This record gives sequence, structure tokens and C-alpha cells, in this order.
Amino acid sequence: MSKTRLMIMHPDPSALALLTSMLTSPAYEIVEARNDRMAVRLMERGDVDVLVAAVDPTDVEAWELLSYMRRKHCQVPVILLLKAHDHGHAGEATRRGALMVLKYPVPATELRAAVAQALGPRVAPPTAAPPTPPTTPPAIPSPGPS
Repeated sequence: MSKTRLMIMHPDPSALALLTSMLTSPAYEIVEARNDRMAVRLMERGDVDVLVAAVDPTDVEAWELLSYMRRKHCQVPVILLLKAHDHGHAGEATRRGALMVLKYPVPATELRAAVAQALGPRVAPPTAAPPTPPTTPPAIPSPGPS
């Protein structure tokens, strides 16, 4: 069974390292990108299951990345991290194809939950217990003749 591939994009190397450490797990292979162009090159090279991208909503390239993802890799969920989280930019991001928008900096638990949600049923969270089969209640004997 192959690992789930996450791509994390952030222009700041220390923030990129922090995000990577937040998502490091035996279940994931993490690919790092420092900018939009590098993210596009890496997307063209291989399968990525989720893209987590920190972007500046005032930067035109952020919107171009979303357009590219929608055109070429529409099956890959995109989680955007925005420093300035306002409803206008978040709404625009979801209209352009982002699955979800989180305010950056983001707590590790919230980021992990967002990635798990983006992956859906493909990957169970590491702490999830296997589902239990449904049980049939015991039959209640009917009262006999009195």
C-alpha cells in the first residue's frame, strides 16, 4: 500500500518546515514547494493527493495556482492557508476551486483534521478504530400458551 502524498507550499522556509512537522506521519509522504512555480513542476511529476498552500490573497499568482489546479488536477483537494482570513477572499478561493480555507497560522490539530477531511474515506485517521460490524439483537421468545 503506497503512502498518501501531501504537497505543502509556503514561501518561507521556516514556516514550510513547521507545516511539514505538523503533518509528518508514517501514513504520509510529504513533498515541499517554496513557490507556485515549484508546486506546478512537482504536480506535473507525480501524484499528489492533497495540496496545502499558504498564499497571499492579494497576489495574482495565488489565483492562477487555483485555476491551474482546477484545469489540470481537479481531483486533488486544495487547502489554502491565508494570513488575512476575510470572508471575501475565502469565498473567492472556494469559488475558484479550493476545498477549504484556513487562517494561518493554523493550530496543528485543525490542519491535520482538514487534511483528513480532504482525503475523505481514502485514508483513515491514525487514531481511528476499525468499524465494528452491526449486531443483531437477540430474539425475544414469544410467550407460550397459558
